[in-house]
Amino acid sequence: MLFKEVRKNIAVCGYVLKEAWKFSKMIYFCLLVTLVINTATTFGNIFLSKAVLDKIGEGNFKYSLLYIVLLCFINYINRQLSIIIAWYNMTLNMQFGDVIKSKLAKKFMECEYRLTENTAILDQLHHTQHIGSTCYLLCGKIRNVLSAIISFLGISYILSTLNILLLISVSIILVAVFLIQSSTGKFVANVQLQMEPIKRREQIILDNMHDYKMGASIRNFSAHNLFKDKVENEIKQSEVLNLRIHKRQGLTNFIASTSNAVQLFLLFIFLIYQYKSNGIQVGDFVKYMTAITLFSSNINQIFQGVIEISKDCIFISNYIELLDKLYIPEYEDNKTDFETISFENVWFKYQDSGDFVIKDLSLMIRKGEKLCIVGVNGAGKTTFVKLLMGLYEPLQGRILVNGIDRRTLDRRCYMDNFSSAFQDFQFFSYSIRDNLIYGTYIDEESILDALKKFKLEDRIRGLDKGIDSILFKNFDIDGVELSGGEYQKLALARAYLRSSNIVILDEPTSALDPIAEYEMYKLFDEFVHDKAAIYITHRISSAKFCDKIAVFNNGQIVEYGTHDELIKKRGLYYELFEMQSHYYKN
Repeated sequence: MLFKEVRKNIAVCGYVLKEAWKFSKMIYFCLLVTLVINTATTFGNIFLSKAVLDKIGEGNFKYSLLYIVLLCFINYINRQLSIIIAWYNMTLNMQFGDVIKSKLAKKFMECEYRLTENTAILDQLHHTQHIGSTCYLLCGKIRNVLSAIISFLGISYILSTLNILLLISVSIILVAVFLIQSSTGKFVANVQLQMEPIKRREQIILDNMHDYKMGASIRNFSAHNLFKDKVENEIKQSEVLNLRIHKRQGLTNFIASTSNAVQLFLLFIFLIYQYKSNGIQVGDFVKYMTAITLFSSNINQIFQGVIEISKDCIFISNYIELLDKLYIPEYEDNKTDFETISFENVWFKYQDSGDFVIKDLSLMIRKGEKLCIVGVNGAGKTTFVKLLMGLYEPLQGRILVNGIDRRTLDRRCYMDNFSSAFQDFQFFSYSIRDNLIYGTYIDEESILDALKKFKLEDRIRGLDKGIDSILFKNFDIDGVELSGGEYQKLALARAYLRSSNIVILDEPTSALDPIAEYEMYKLFDEFVHDKAAIYITHRISSAKFCDKIAVFNNGQIVEYGTHDELIKKRGLYYELFEMQSHYYKN
């Protein structure tokens, strides 16, 4: 078990060092220079201190002064070079840490969408929030351990000339203490892993408490105590686990410090005995005394370093495991002009859910066709759209693009076919321009034209920075707050600007008044004349704009046809239509 763990830790360290090598060879140069400086200083202090005392004993003050100057010069150079190397090395390592974090962030944004909803993966992701600093600090810890090992080997040789049995006895005691500390380090790391779900929940609650957008609701519903109780409950759970950690660490530290004090006491007693009985020189006495002090220090540095590295390896192996889980399929670039998308007997359910939310669904969507999806809440409409967009894959059945199984197509190329405006549209605390174009290049004239079409041009031009105004106040005190209807129009403008073959609008006009709603549908009817359009709506009147209507109920399409055809059937669609029209008639 121990050897398996050692091999795993070596593999993790190898991964980090390999990534560091790919990032910058200078990290290794700094490592080598630091090792040379530390080694030279350690042994320079031991032997030059002996030489100074020996020359003083011989009455040769000229050479003793020379050795003192040399000793001071070595320590001065070591200090200055260490400061320079440490600064440069820290800069490199922090940049390296940023690269490690960016690698995970990029993969999380590109992986299969279903993985981003997995609670276990979200817990792992929260556990990696400090992975950048963990990786760059690991490089420094490996350097320190290597430096201590080199010093330890040299000092062990020096002390072996004093008494080899004493050296072996002390080493056995130190190894026993190391095993206790190592066990504690592993225990602490595992308990911290248990704390991650608690910390993530606590952070979500705190984010909600600090989110100014939720401030009105918290005050309106007097939700202060609810949030306070929730966060205190998570804190109490964390405190129980932290107490376990502190108890174990306290006992281990007591054993280690007591052992260290006893060892040093016995070593110095033995050295004094040797000095009095065997008559070793004052210079040798100082050499051995310095070596004993450094021996204990280096042993502790090695053991503590290995324990810290082992602890870091648990967190980094979690990071590596998460990278492997965030699967990004690789396909050939086989972009195909969209003509038809067909669902063939598709079944789907969410992870850890016992019931299927899409059941034996078959449907064909054709280029240039406008399809309306209607149904009660929970009928499977949004899940159908996520399957259509490639965010999920069917558990049974197939989705075909021009008769070709979608799973063989490049996912990115396939998803480029879609532009969307969802009911729960998201905007970020960036400029209006950035929120509209998402990093792609679209000229300003086209952006302003889209804003004009959606009746936002005057509103945006009236802002101090126009389309470069920042949304929300998270990053900018002068950030802009738009109305619900204006945000919805902005989401529609964003969908309009994206060049795509299929447009998906999920309750696109829920925040608009009836007149604005009519204008939006008329505009999009012109916009999607040669594209496929999917409308998801609860407003049955909107369905009259579409070529076909699919009525969803309990994960299935129960009715399909034109508005007039479905009205004549007097089924679920007719019931929904009559219920809504009743409010307008009365």
